[in-house]
Amino acid sequence: MTKKALIVVDMQNDFITGSLAVPGAERVINPVRHCIDVFERAGDIICFSMDWHTPDHSSFLPYGGQWPIHCVNGTVGAAITDRVSIPPKSKLILKGQQSEAYSAFQGVIGANLDLASFLSLFEVTEVHVVGLALDFCVKATALDAATNGFKTIVYRDATAAVFPDNVAEVEKTFAEEGILLI
Repeated sequence: MTKKALIVVDMQNDFITGSLAVPGAERVINPVRHCIDVFERAGDIICFSMDWHTPDHSSFLPYGGQWPIHCVNGTVGAAITDRVSIPPKSKLILKGQQSEAYSAFQGVIGANLDLASFLSLFEVTEVHVVGLALDFCVKATALDAATNGFKTIVYRDATAAVFPDNVAEVEKTFAEEGILLI
């Protein structure tokens, strides 16, 4: 029997309307909510990844990085949007605390459990990925899911890209890696 998990990537205020707002982020909220509802009703595992940066994170422009200051731990910008409900049994994955991390598989659940180990504990074989942003964190999460041996599916209408010109390249990469984009 296939055991599924939904990974909701970085549906945080800063990526929707804040300092690093992704073009089209508003339009993915309802499809993401729908996916959460479907997976919750089915009793599948749901995980939410979150950028959780220190105020002086190395990825920020003032500290030599390429991004504006965003998702600083404990701030409103780092919170998951209140337009997406987090089911009670969901797990939070914090990433990017010390170094730059795009993939949810580079984060931790609780004190020190990585996502691949967590999913393996529950014998998950299929990972579904939604959220922000298609050309960075969603892409990295999907690629890591596939690398870790999970059948991987990304929902195109439940994600948006920082740079829309990158979408064709992302789609090509997914096809080459056996990741389904539906």
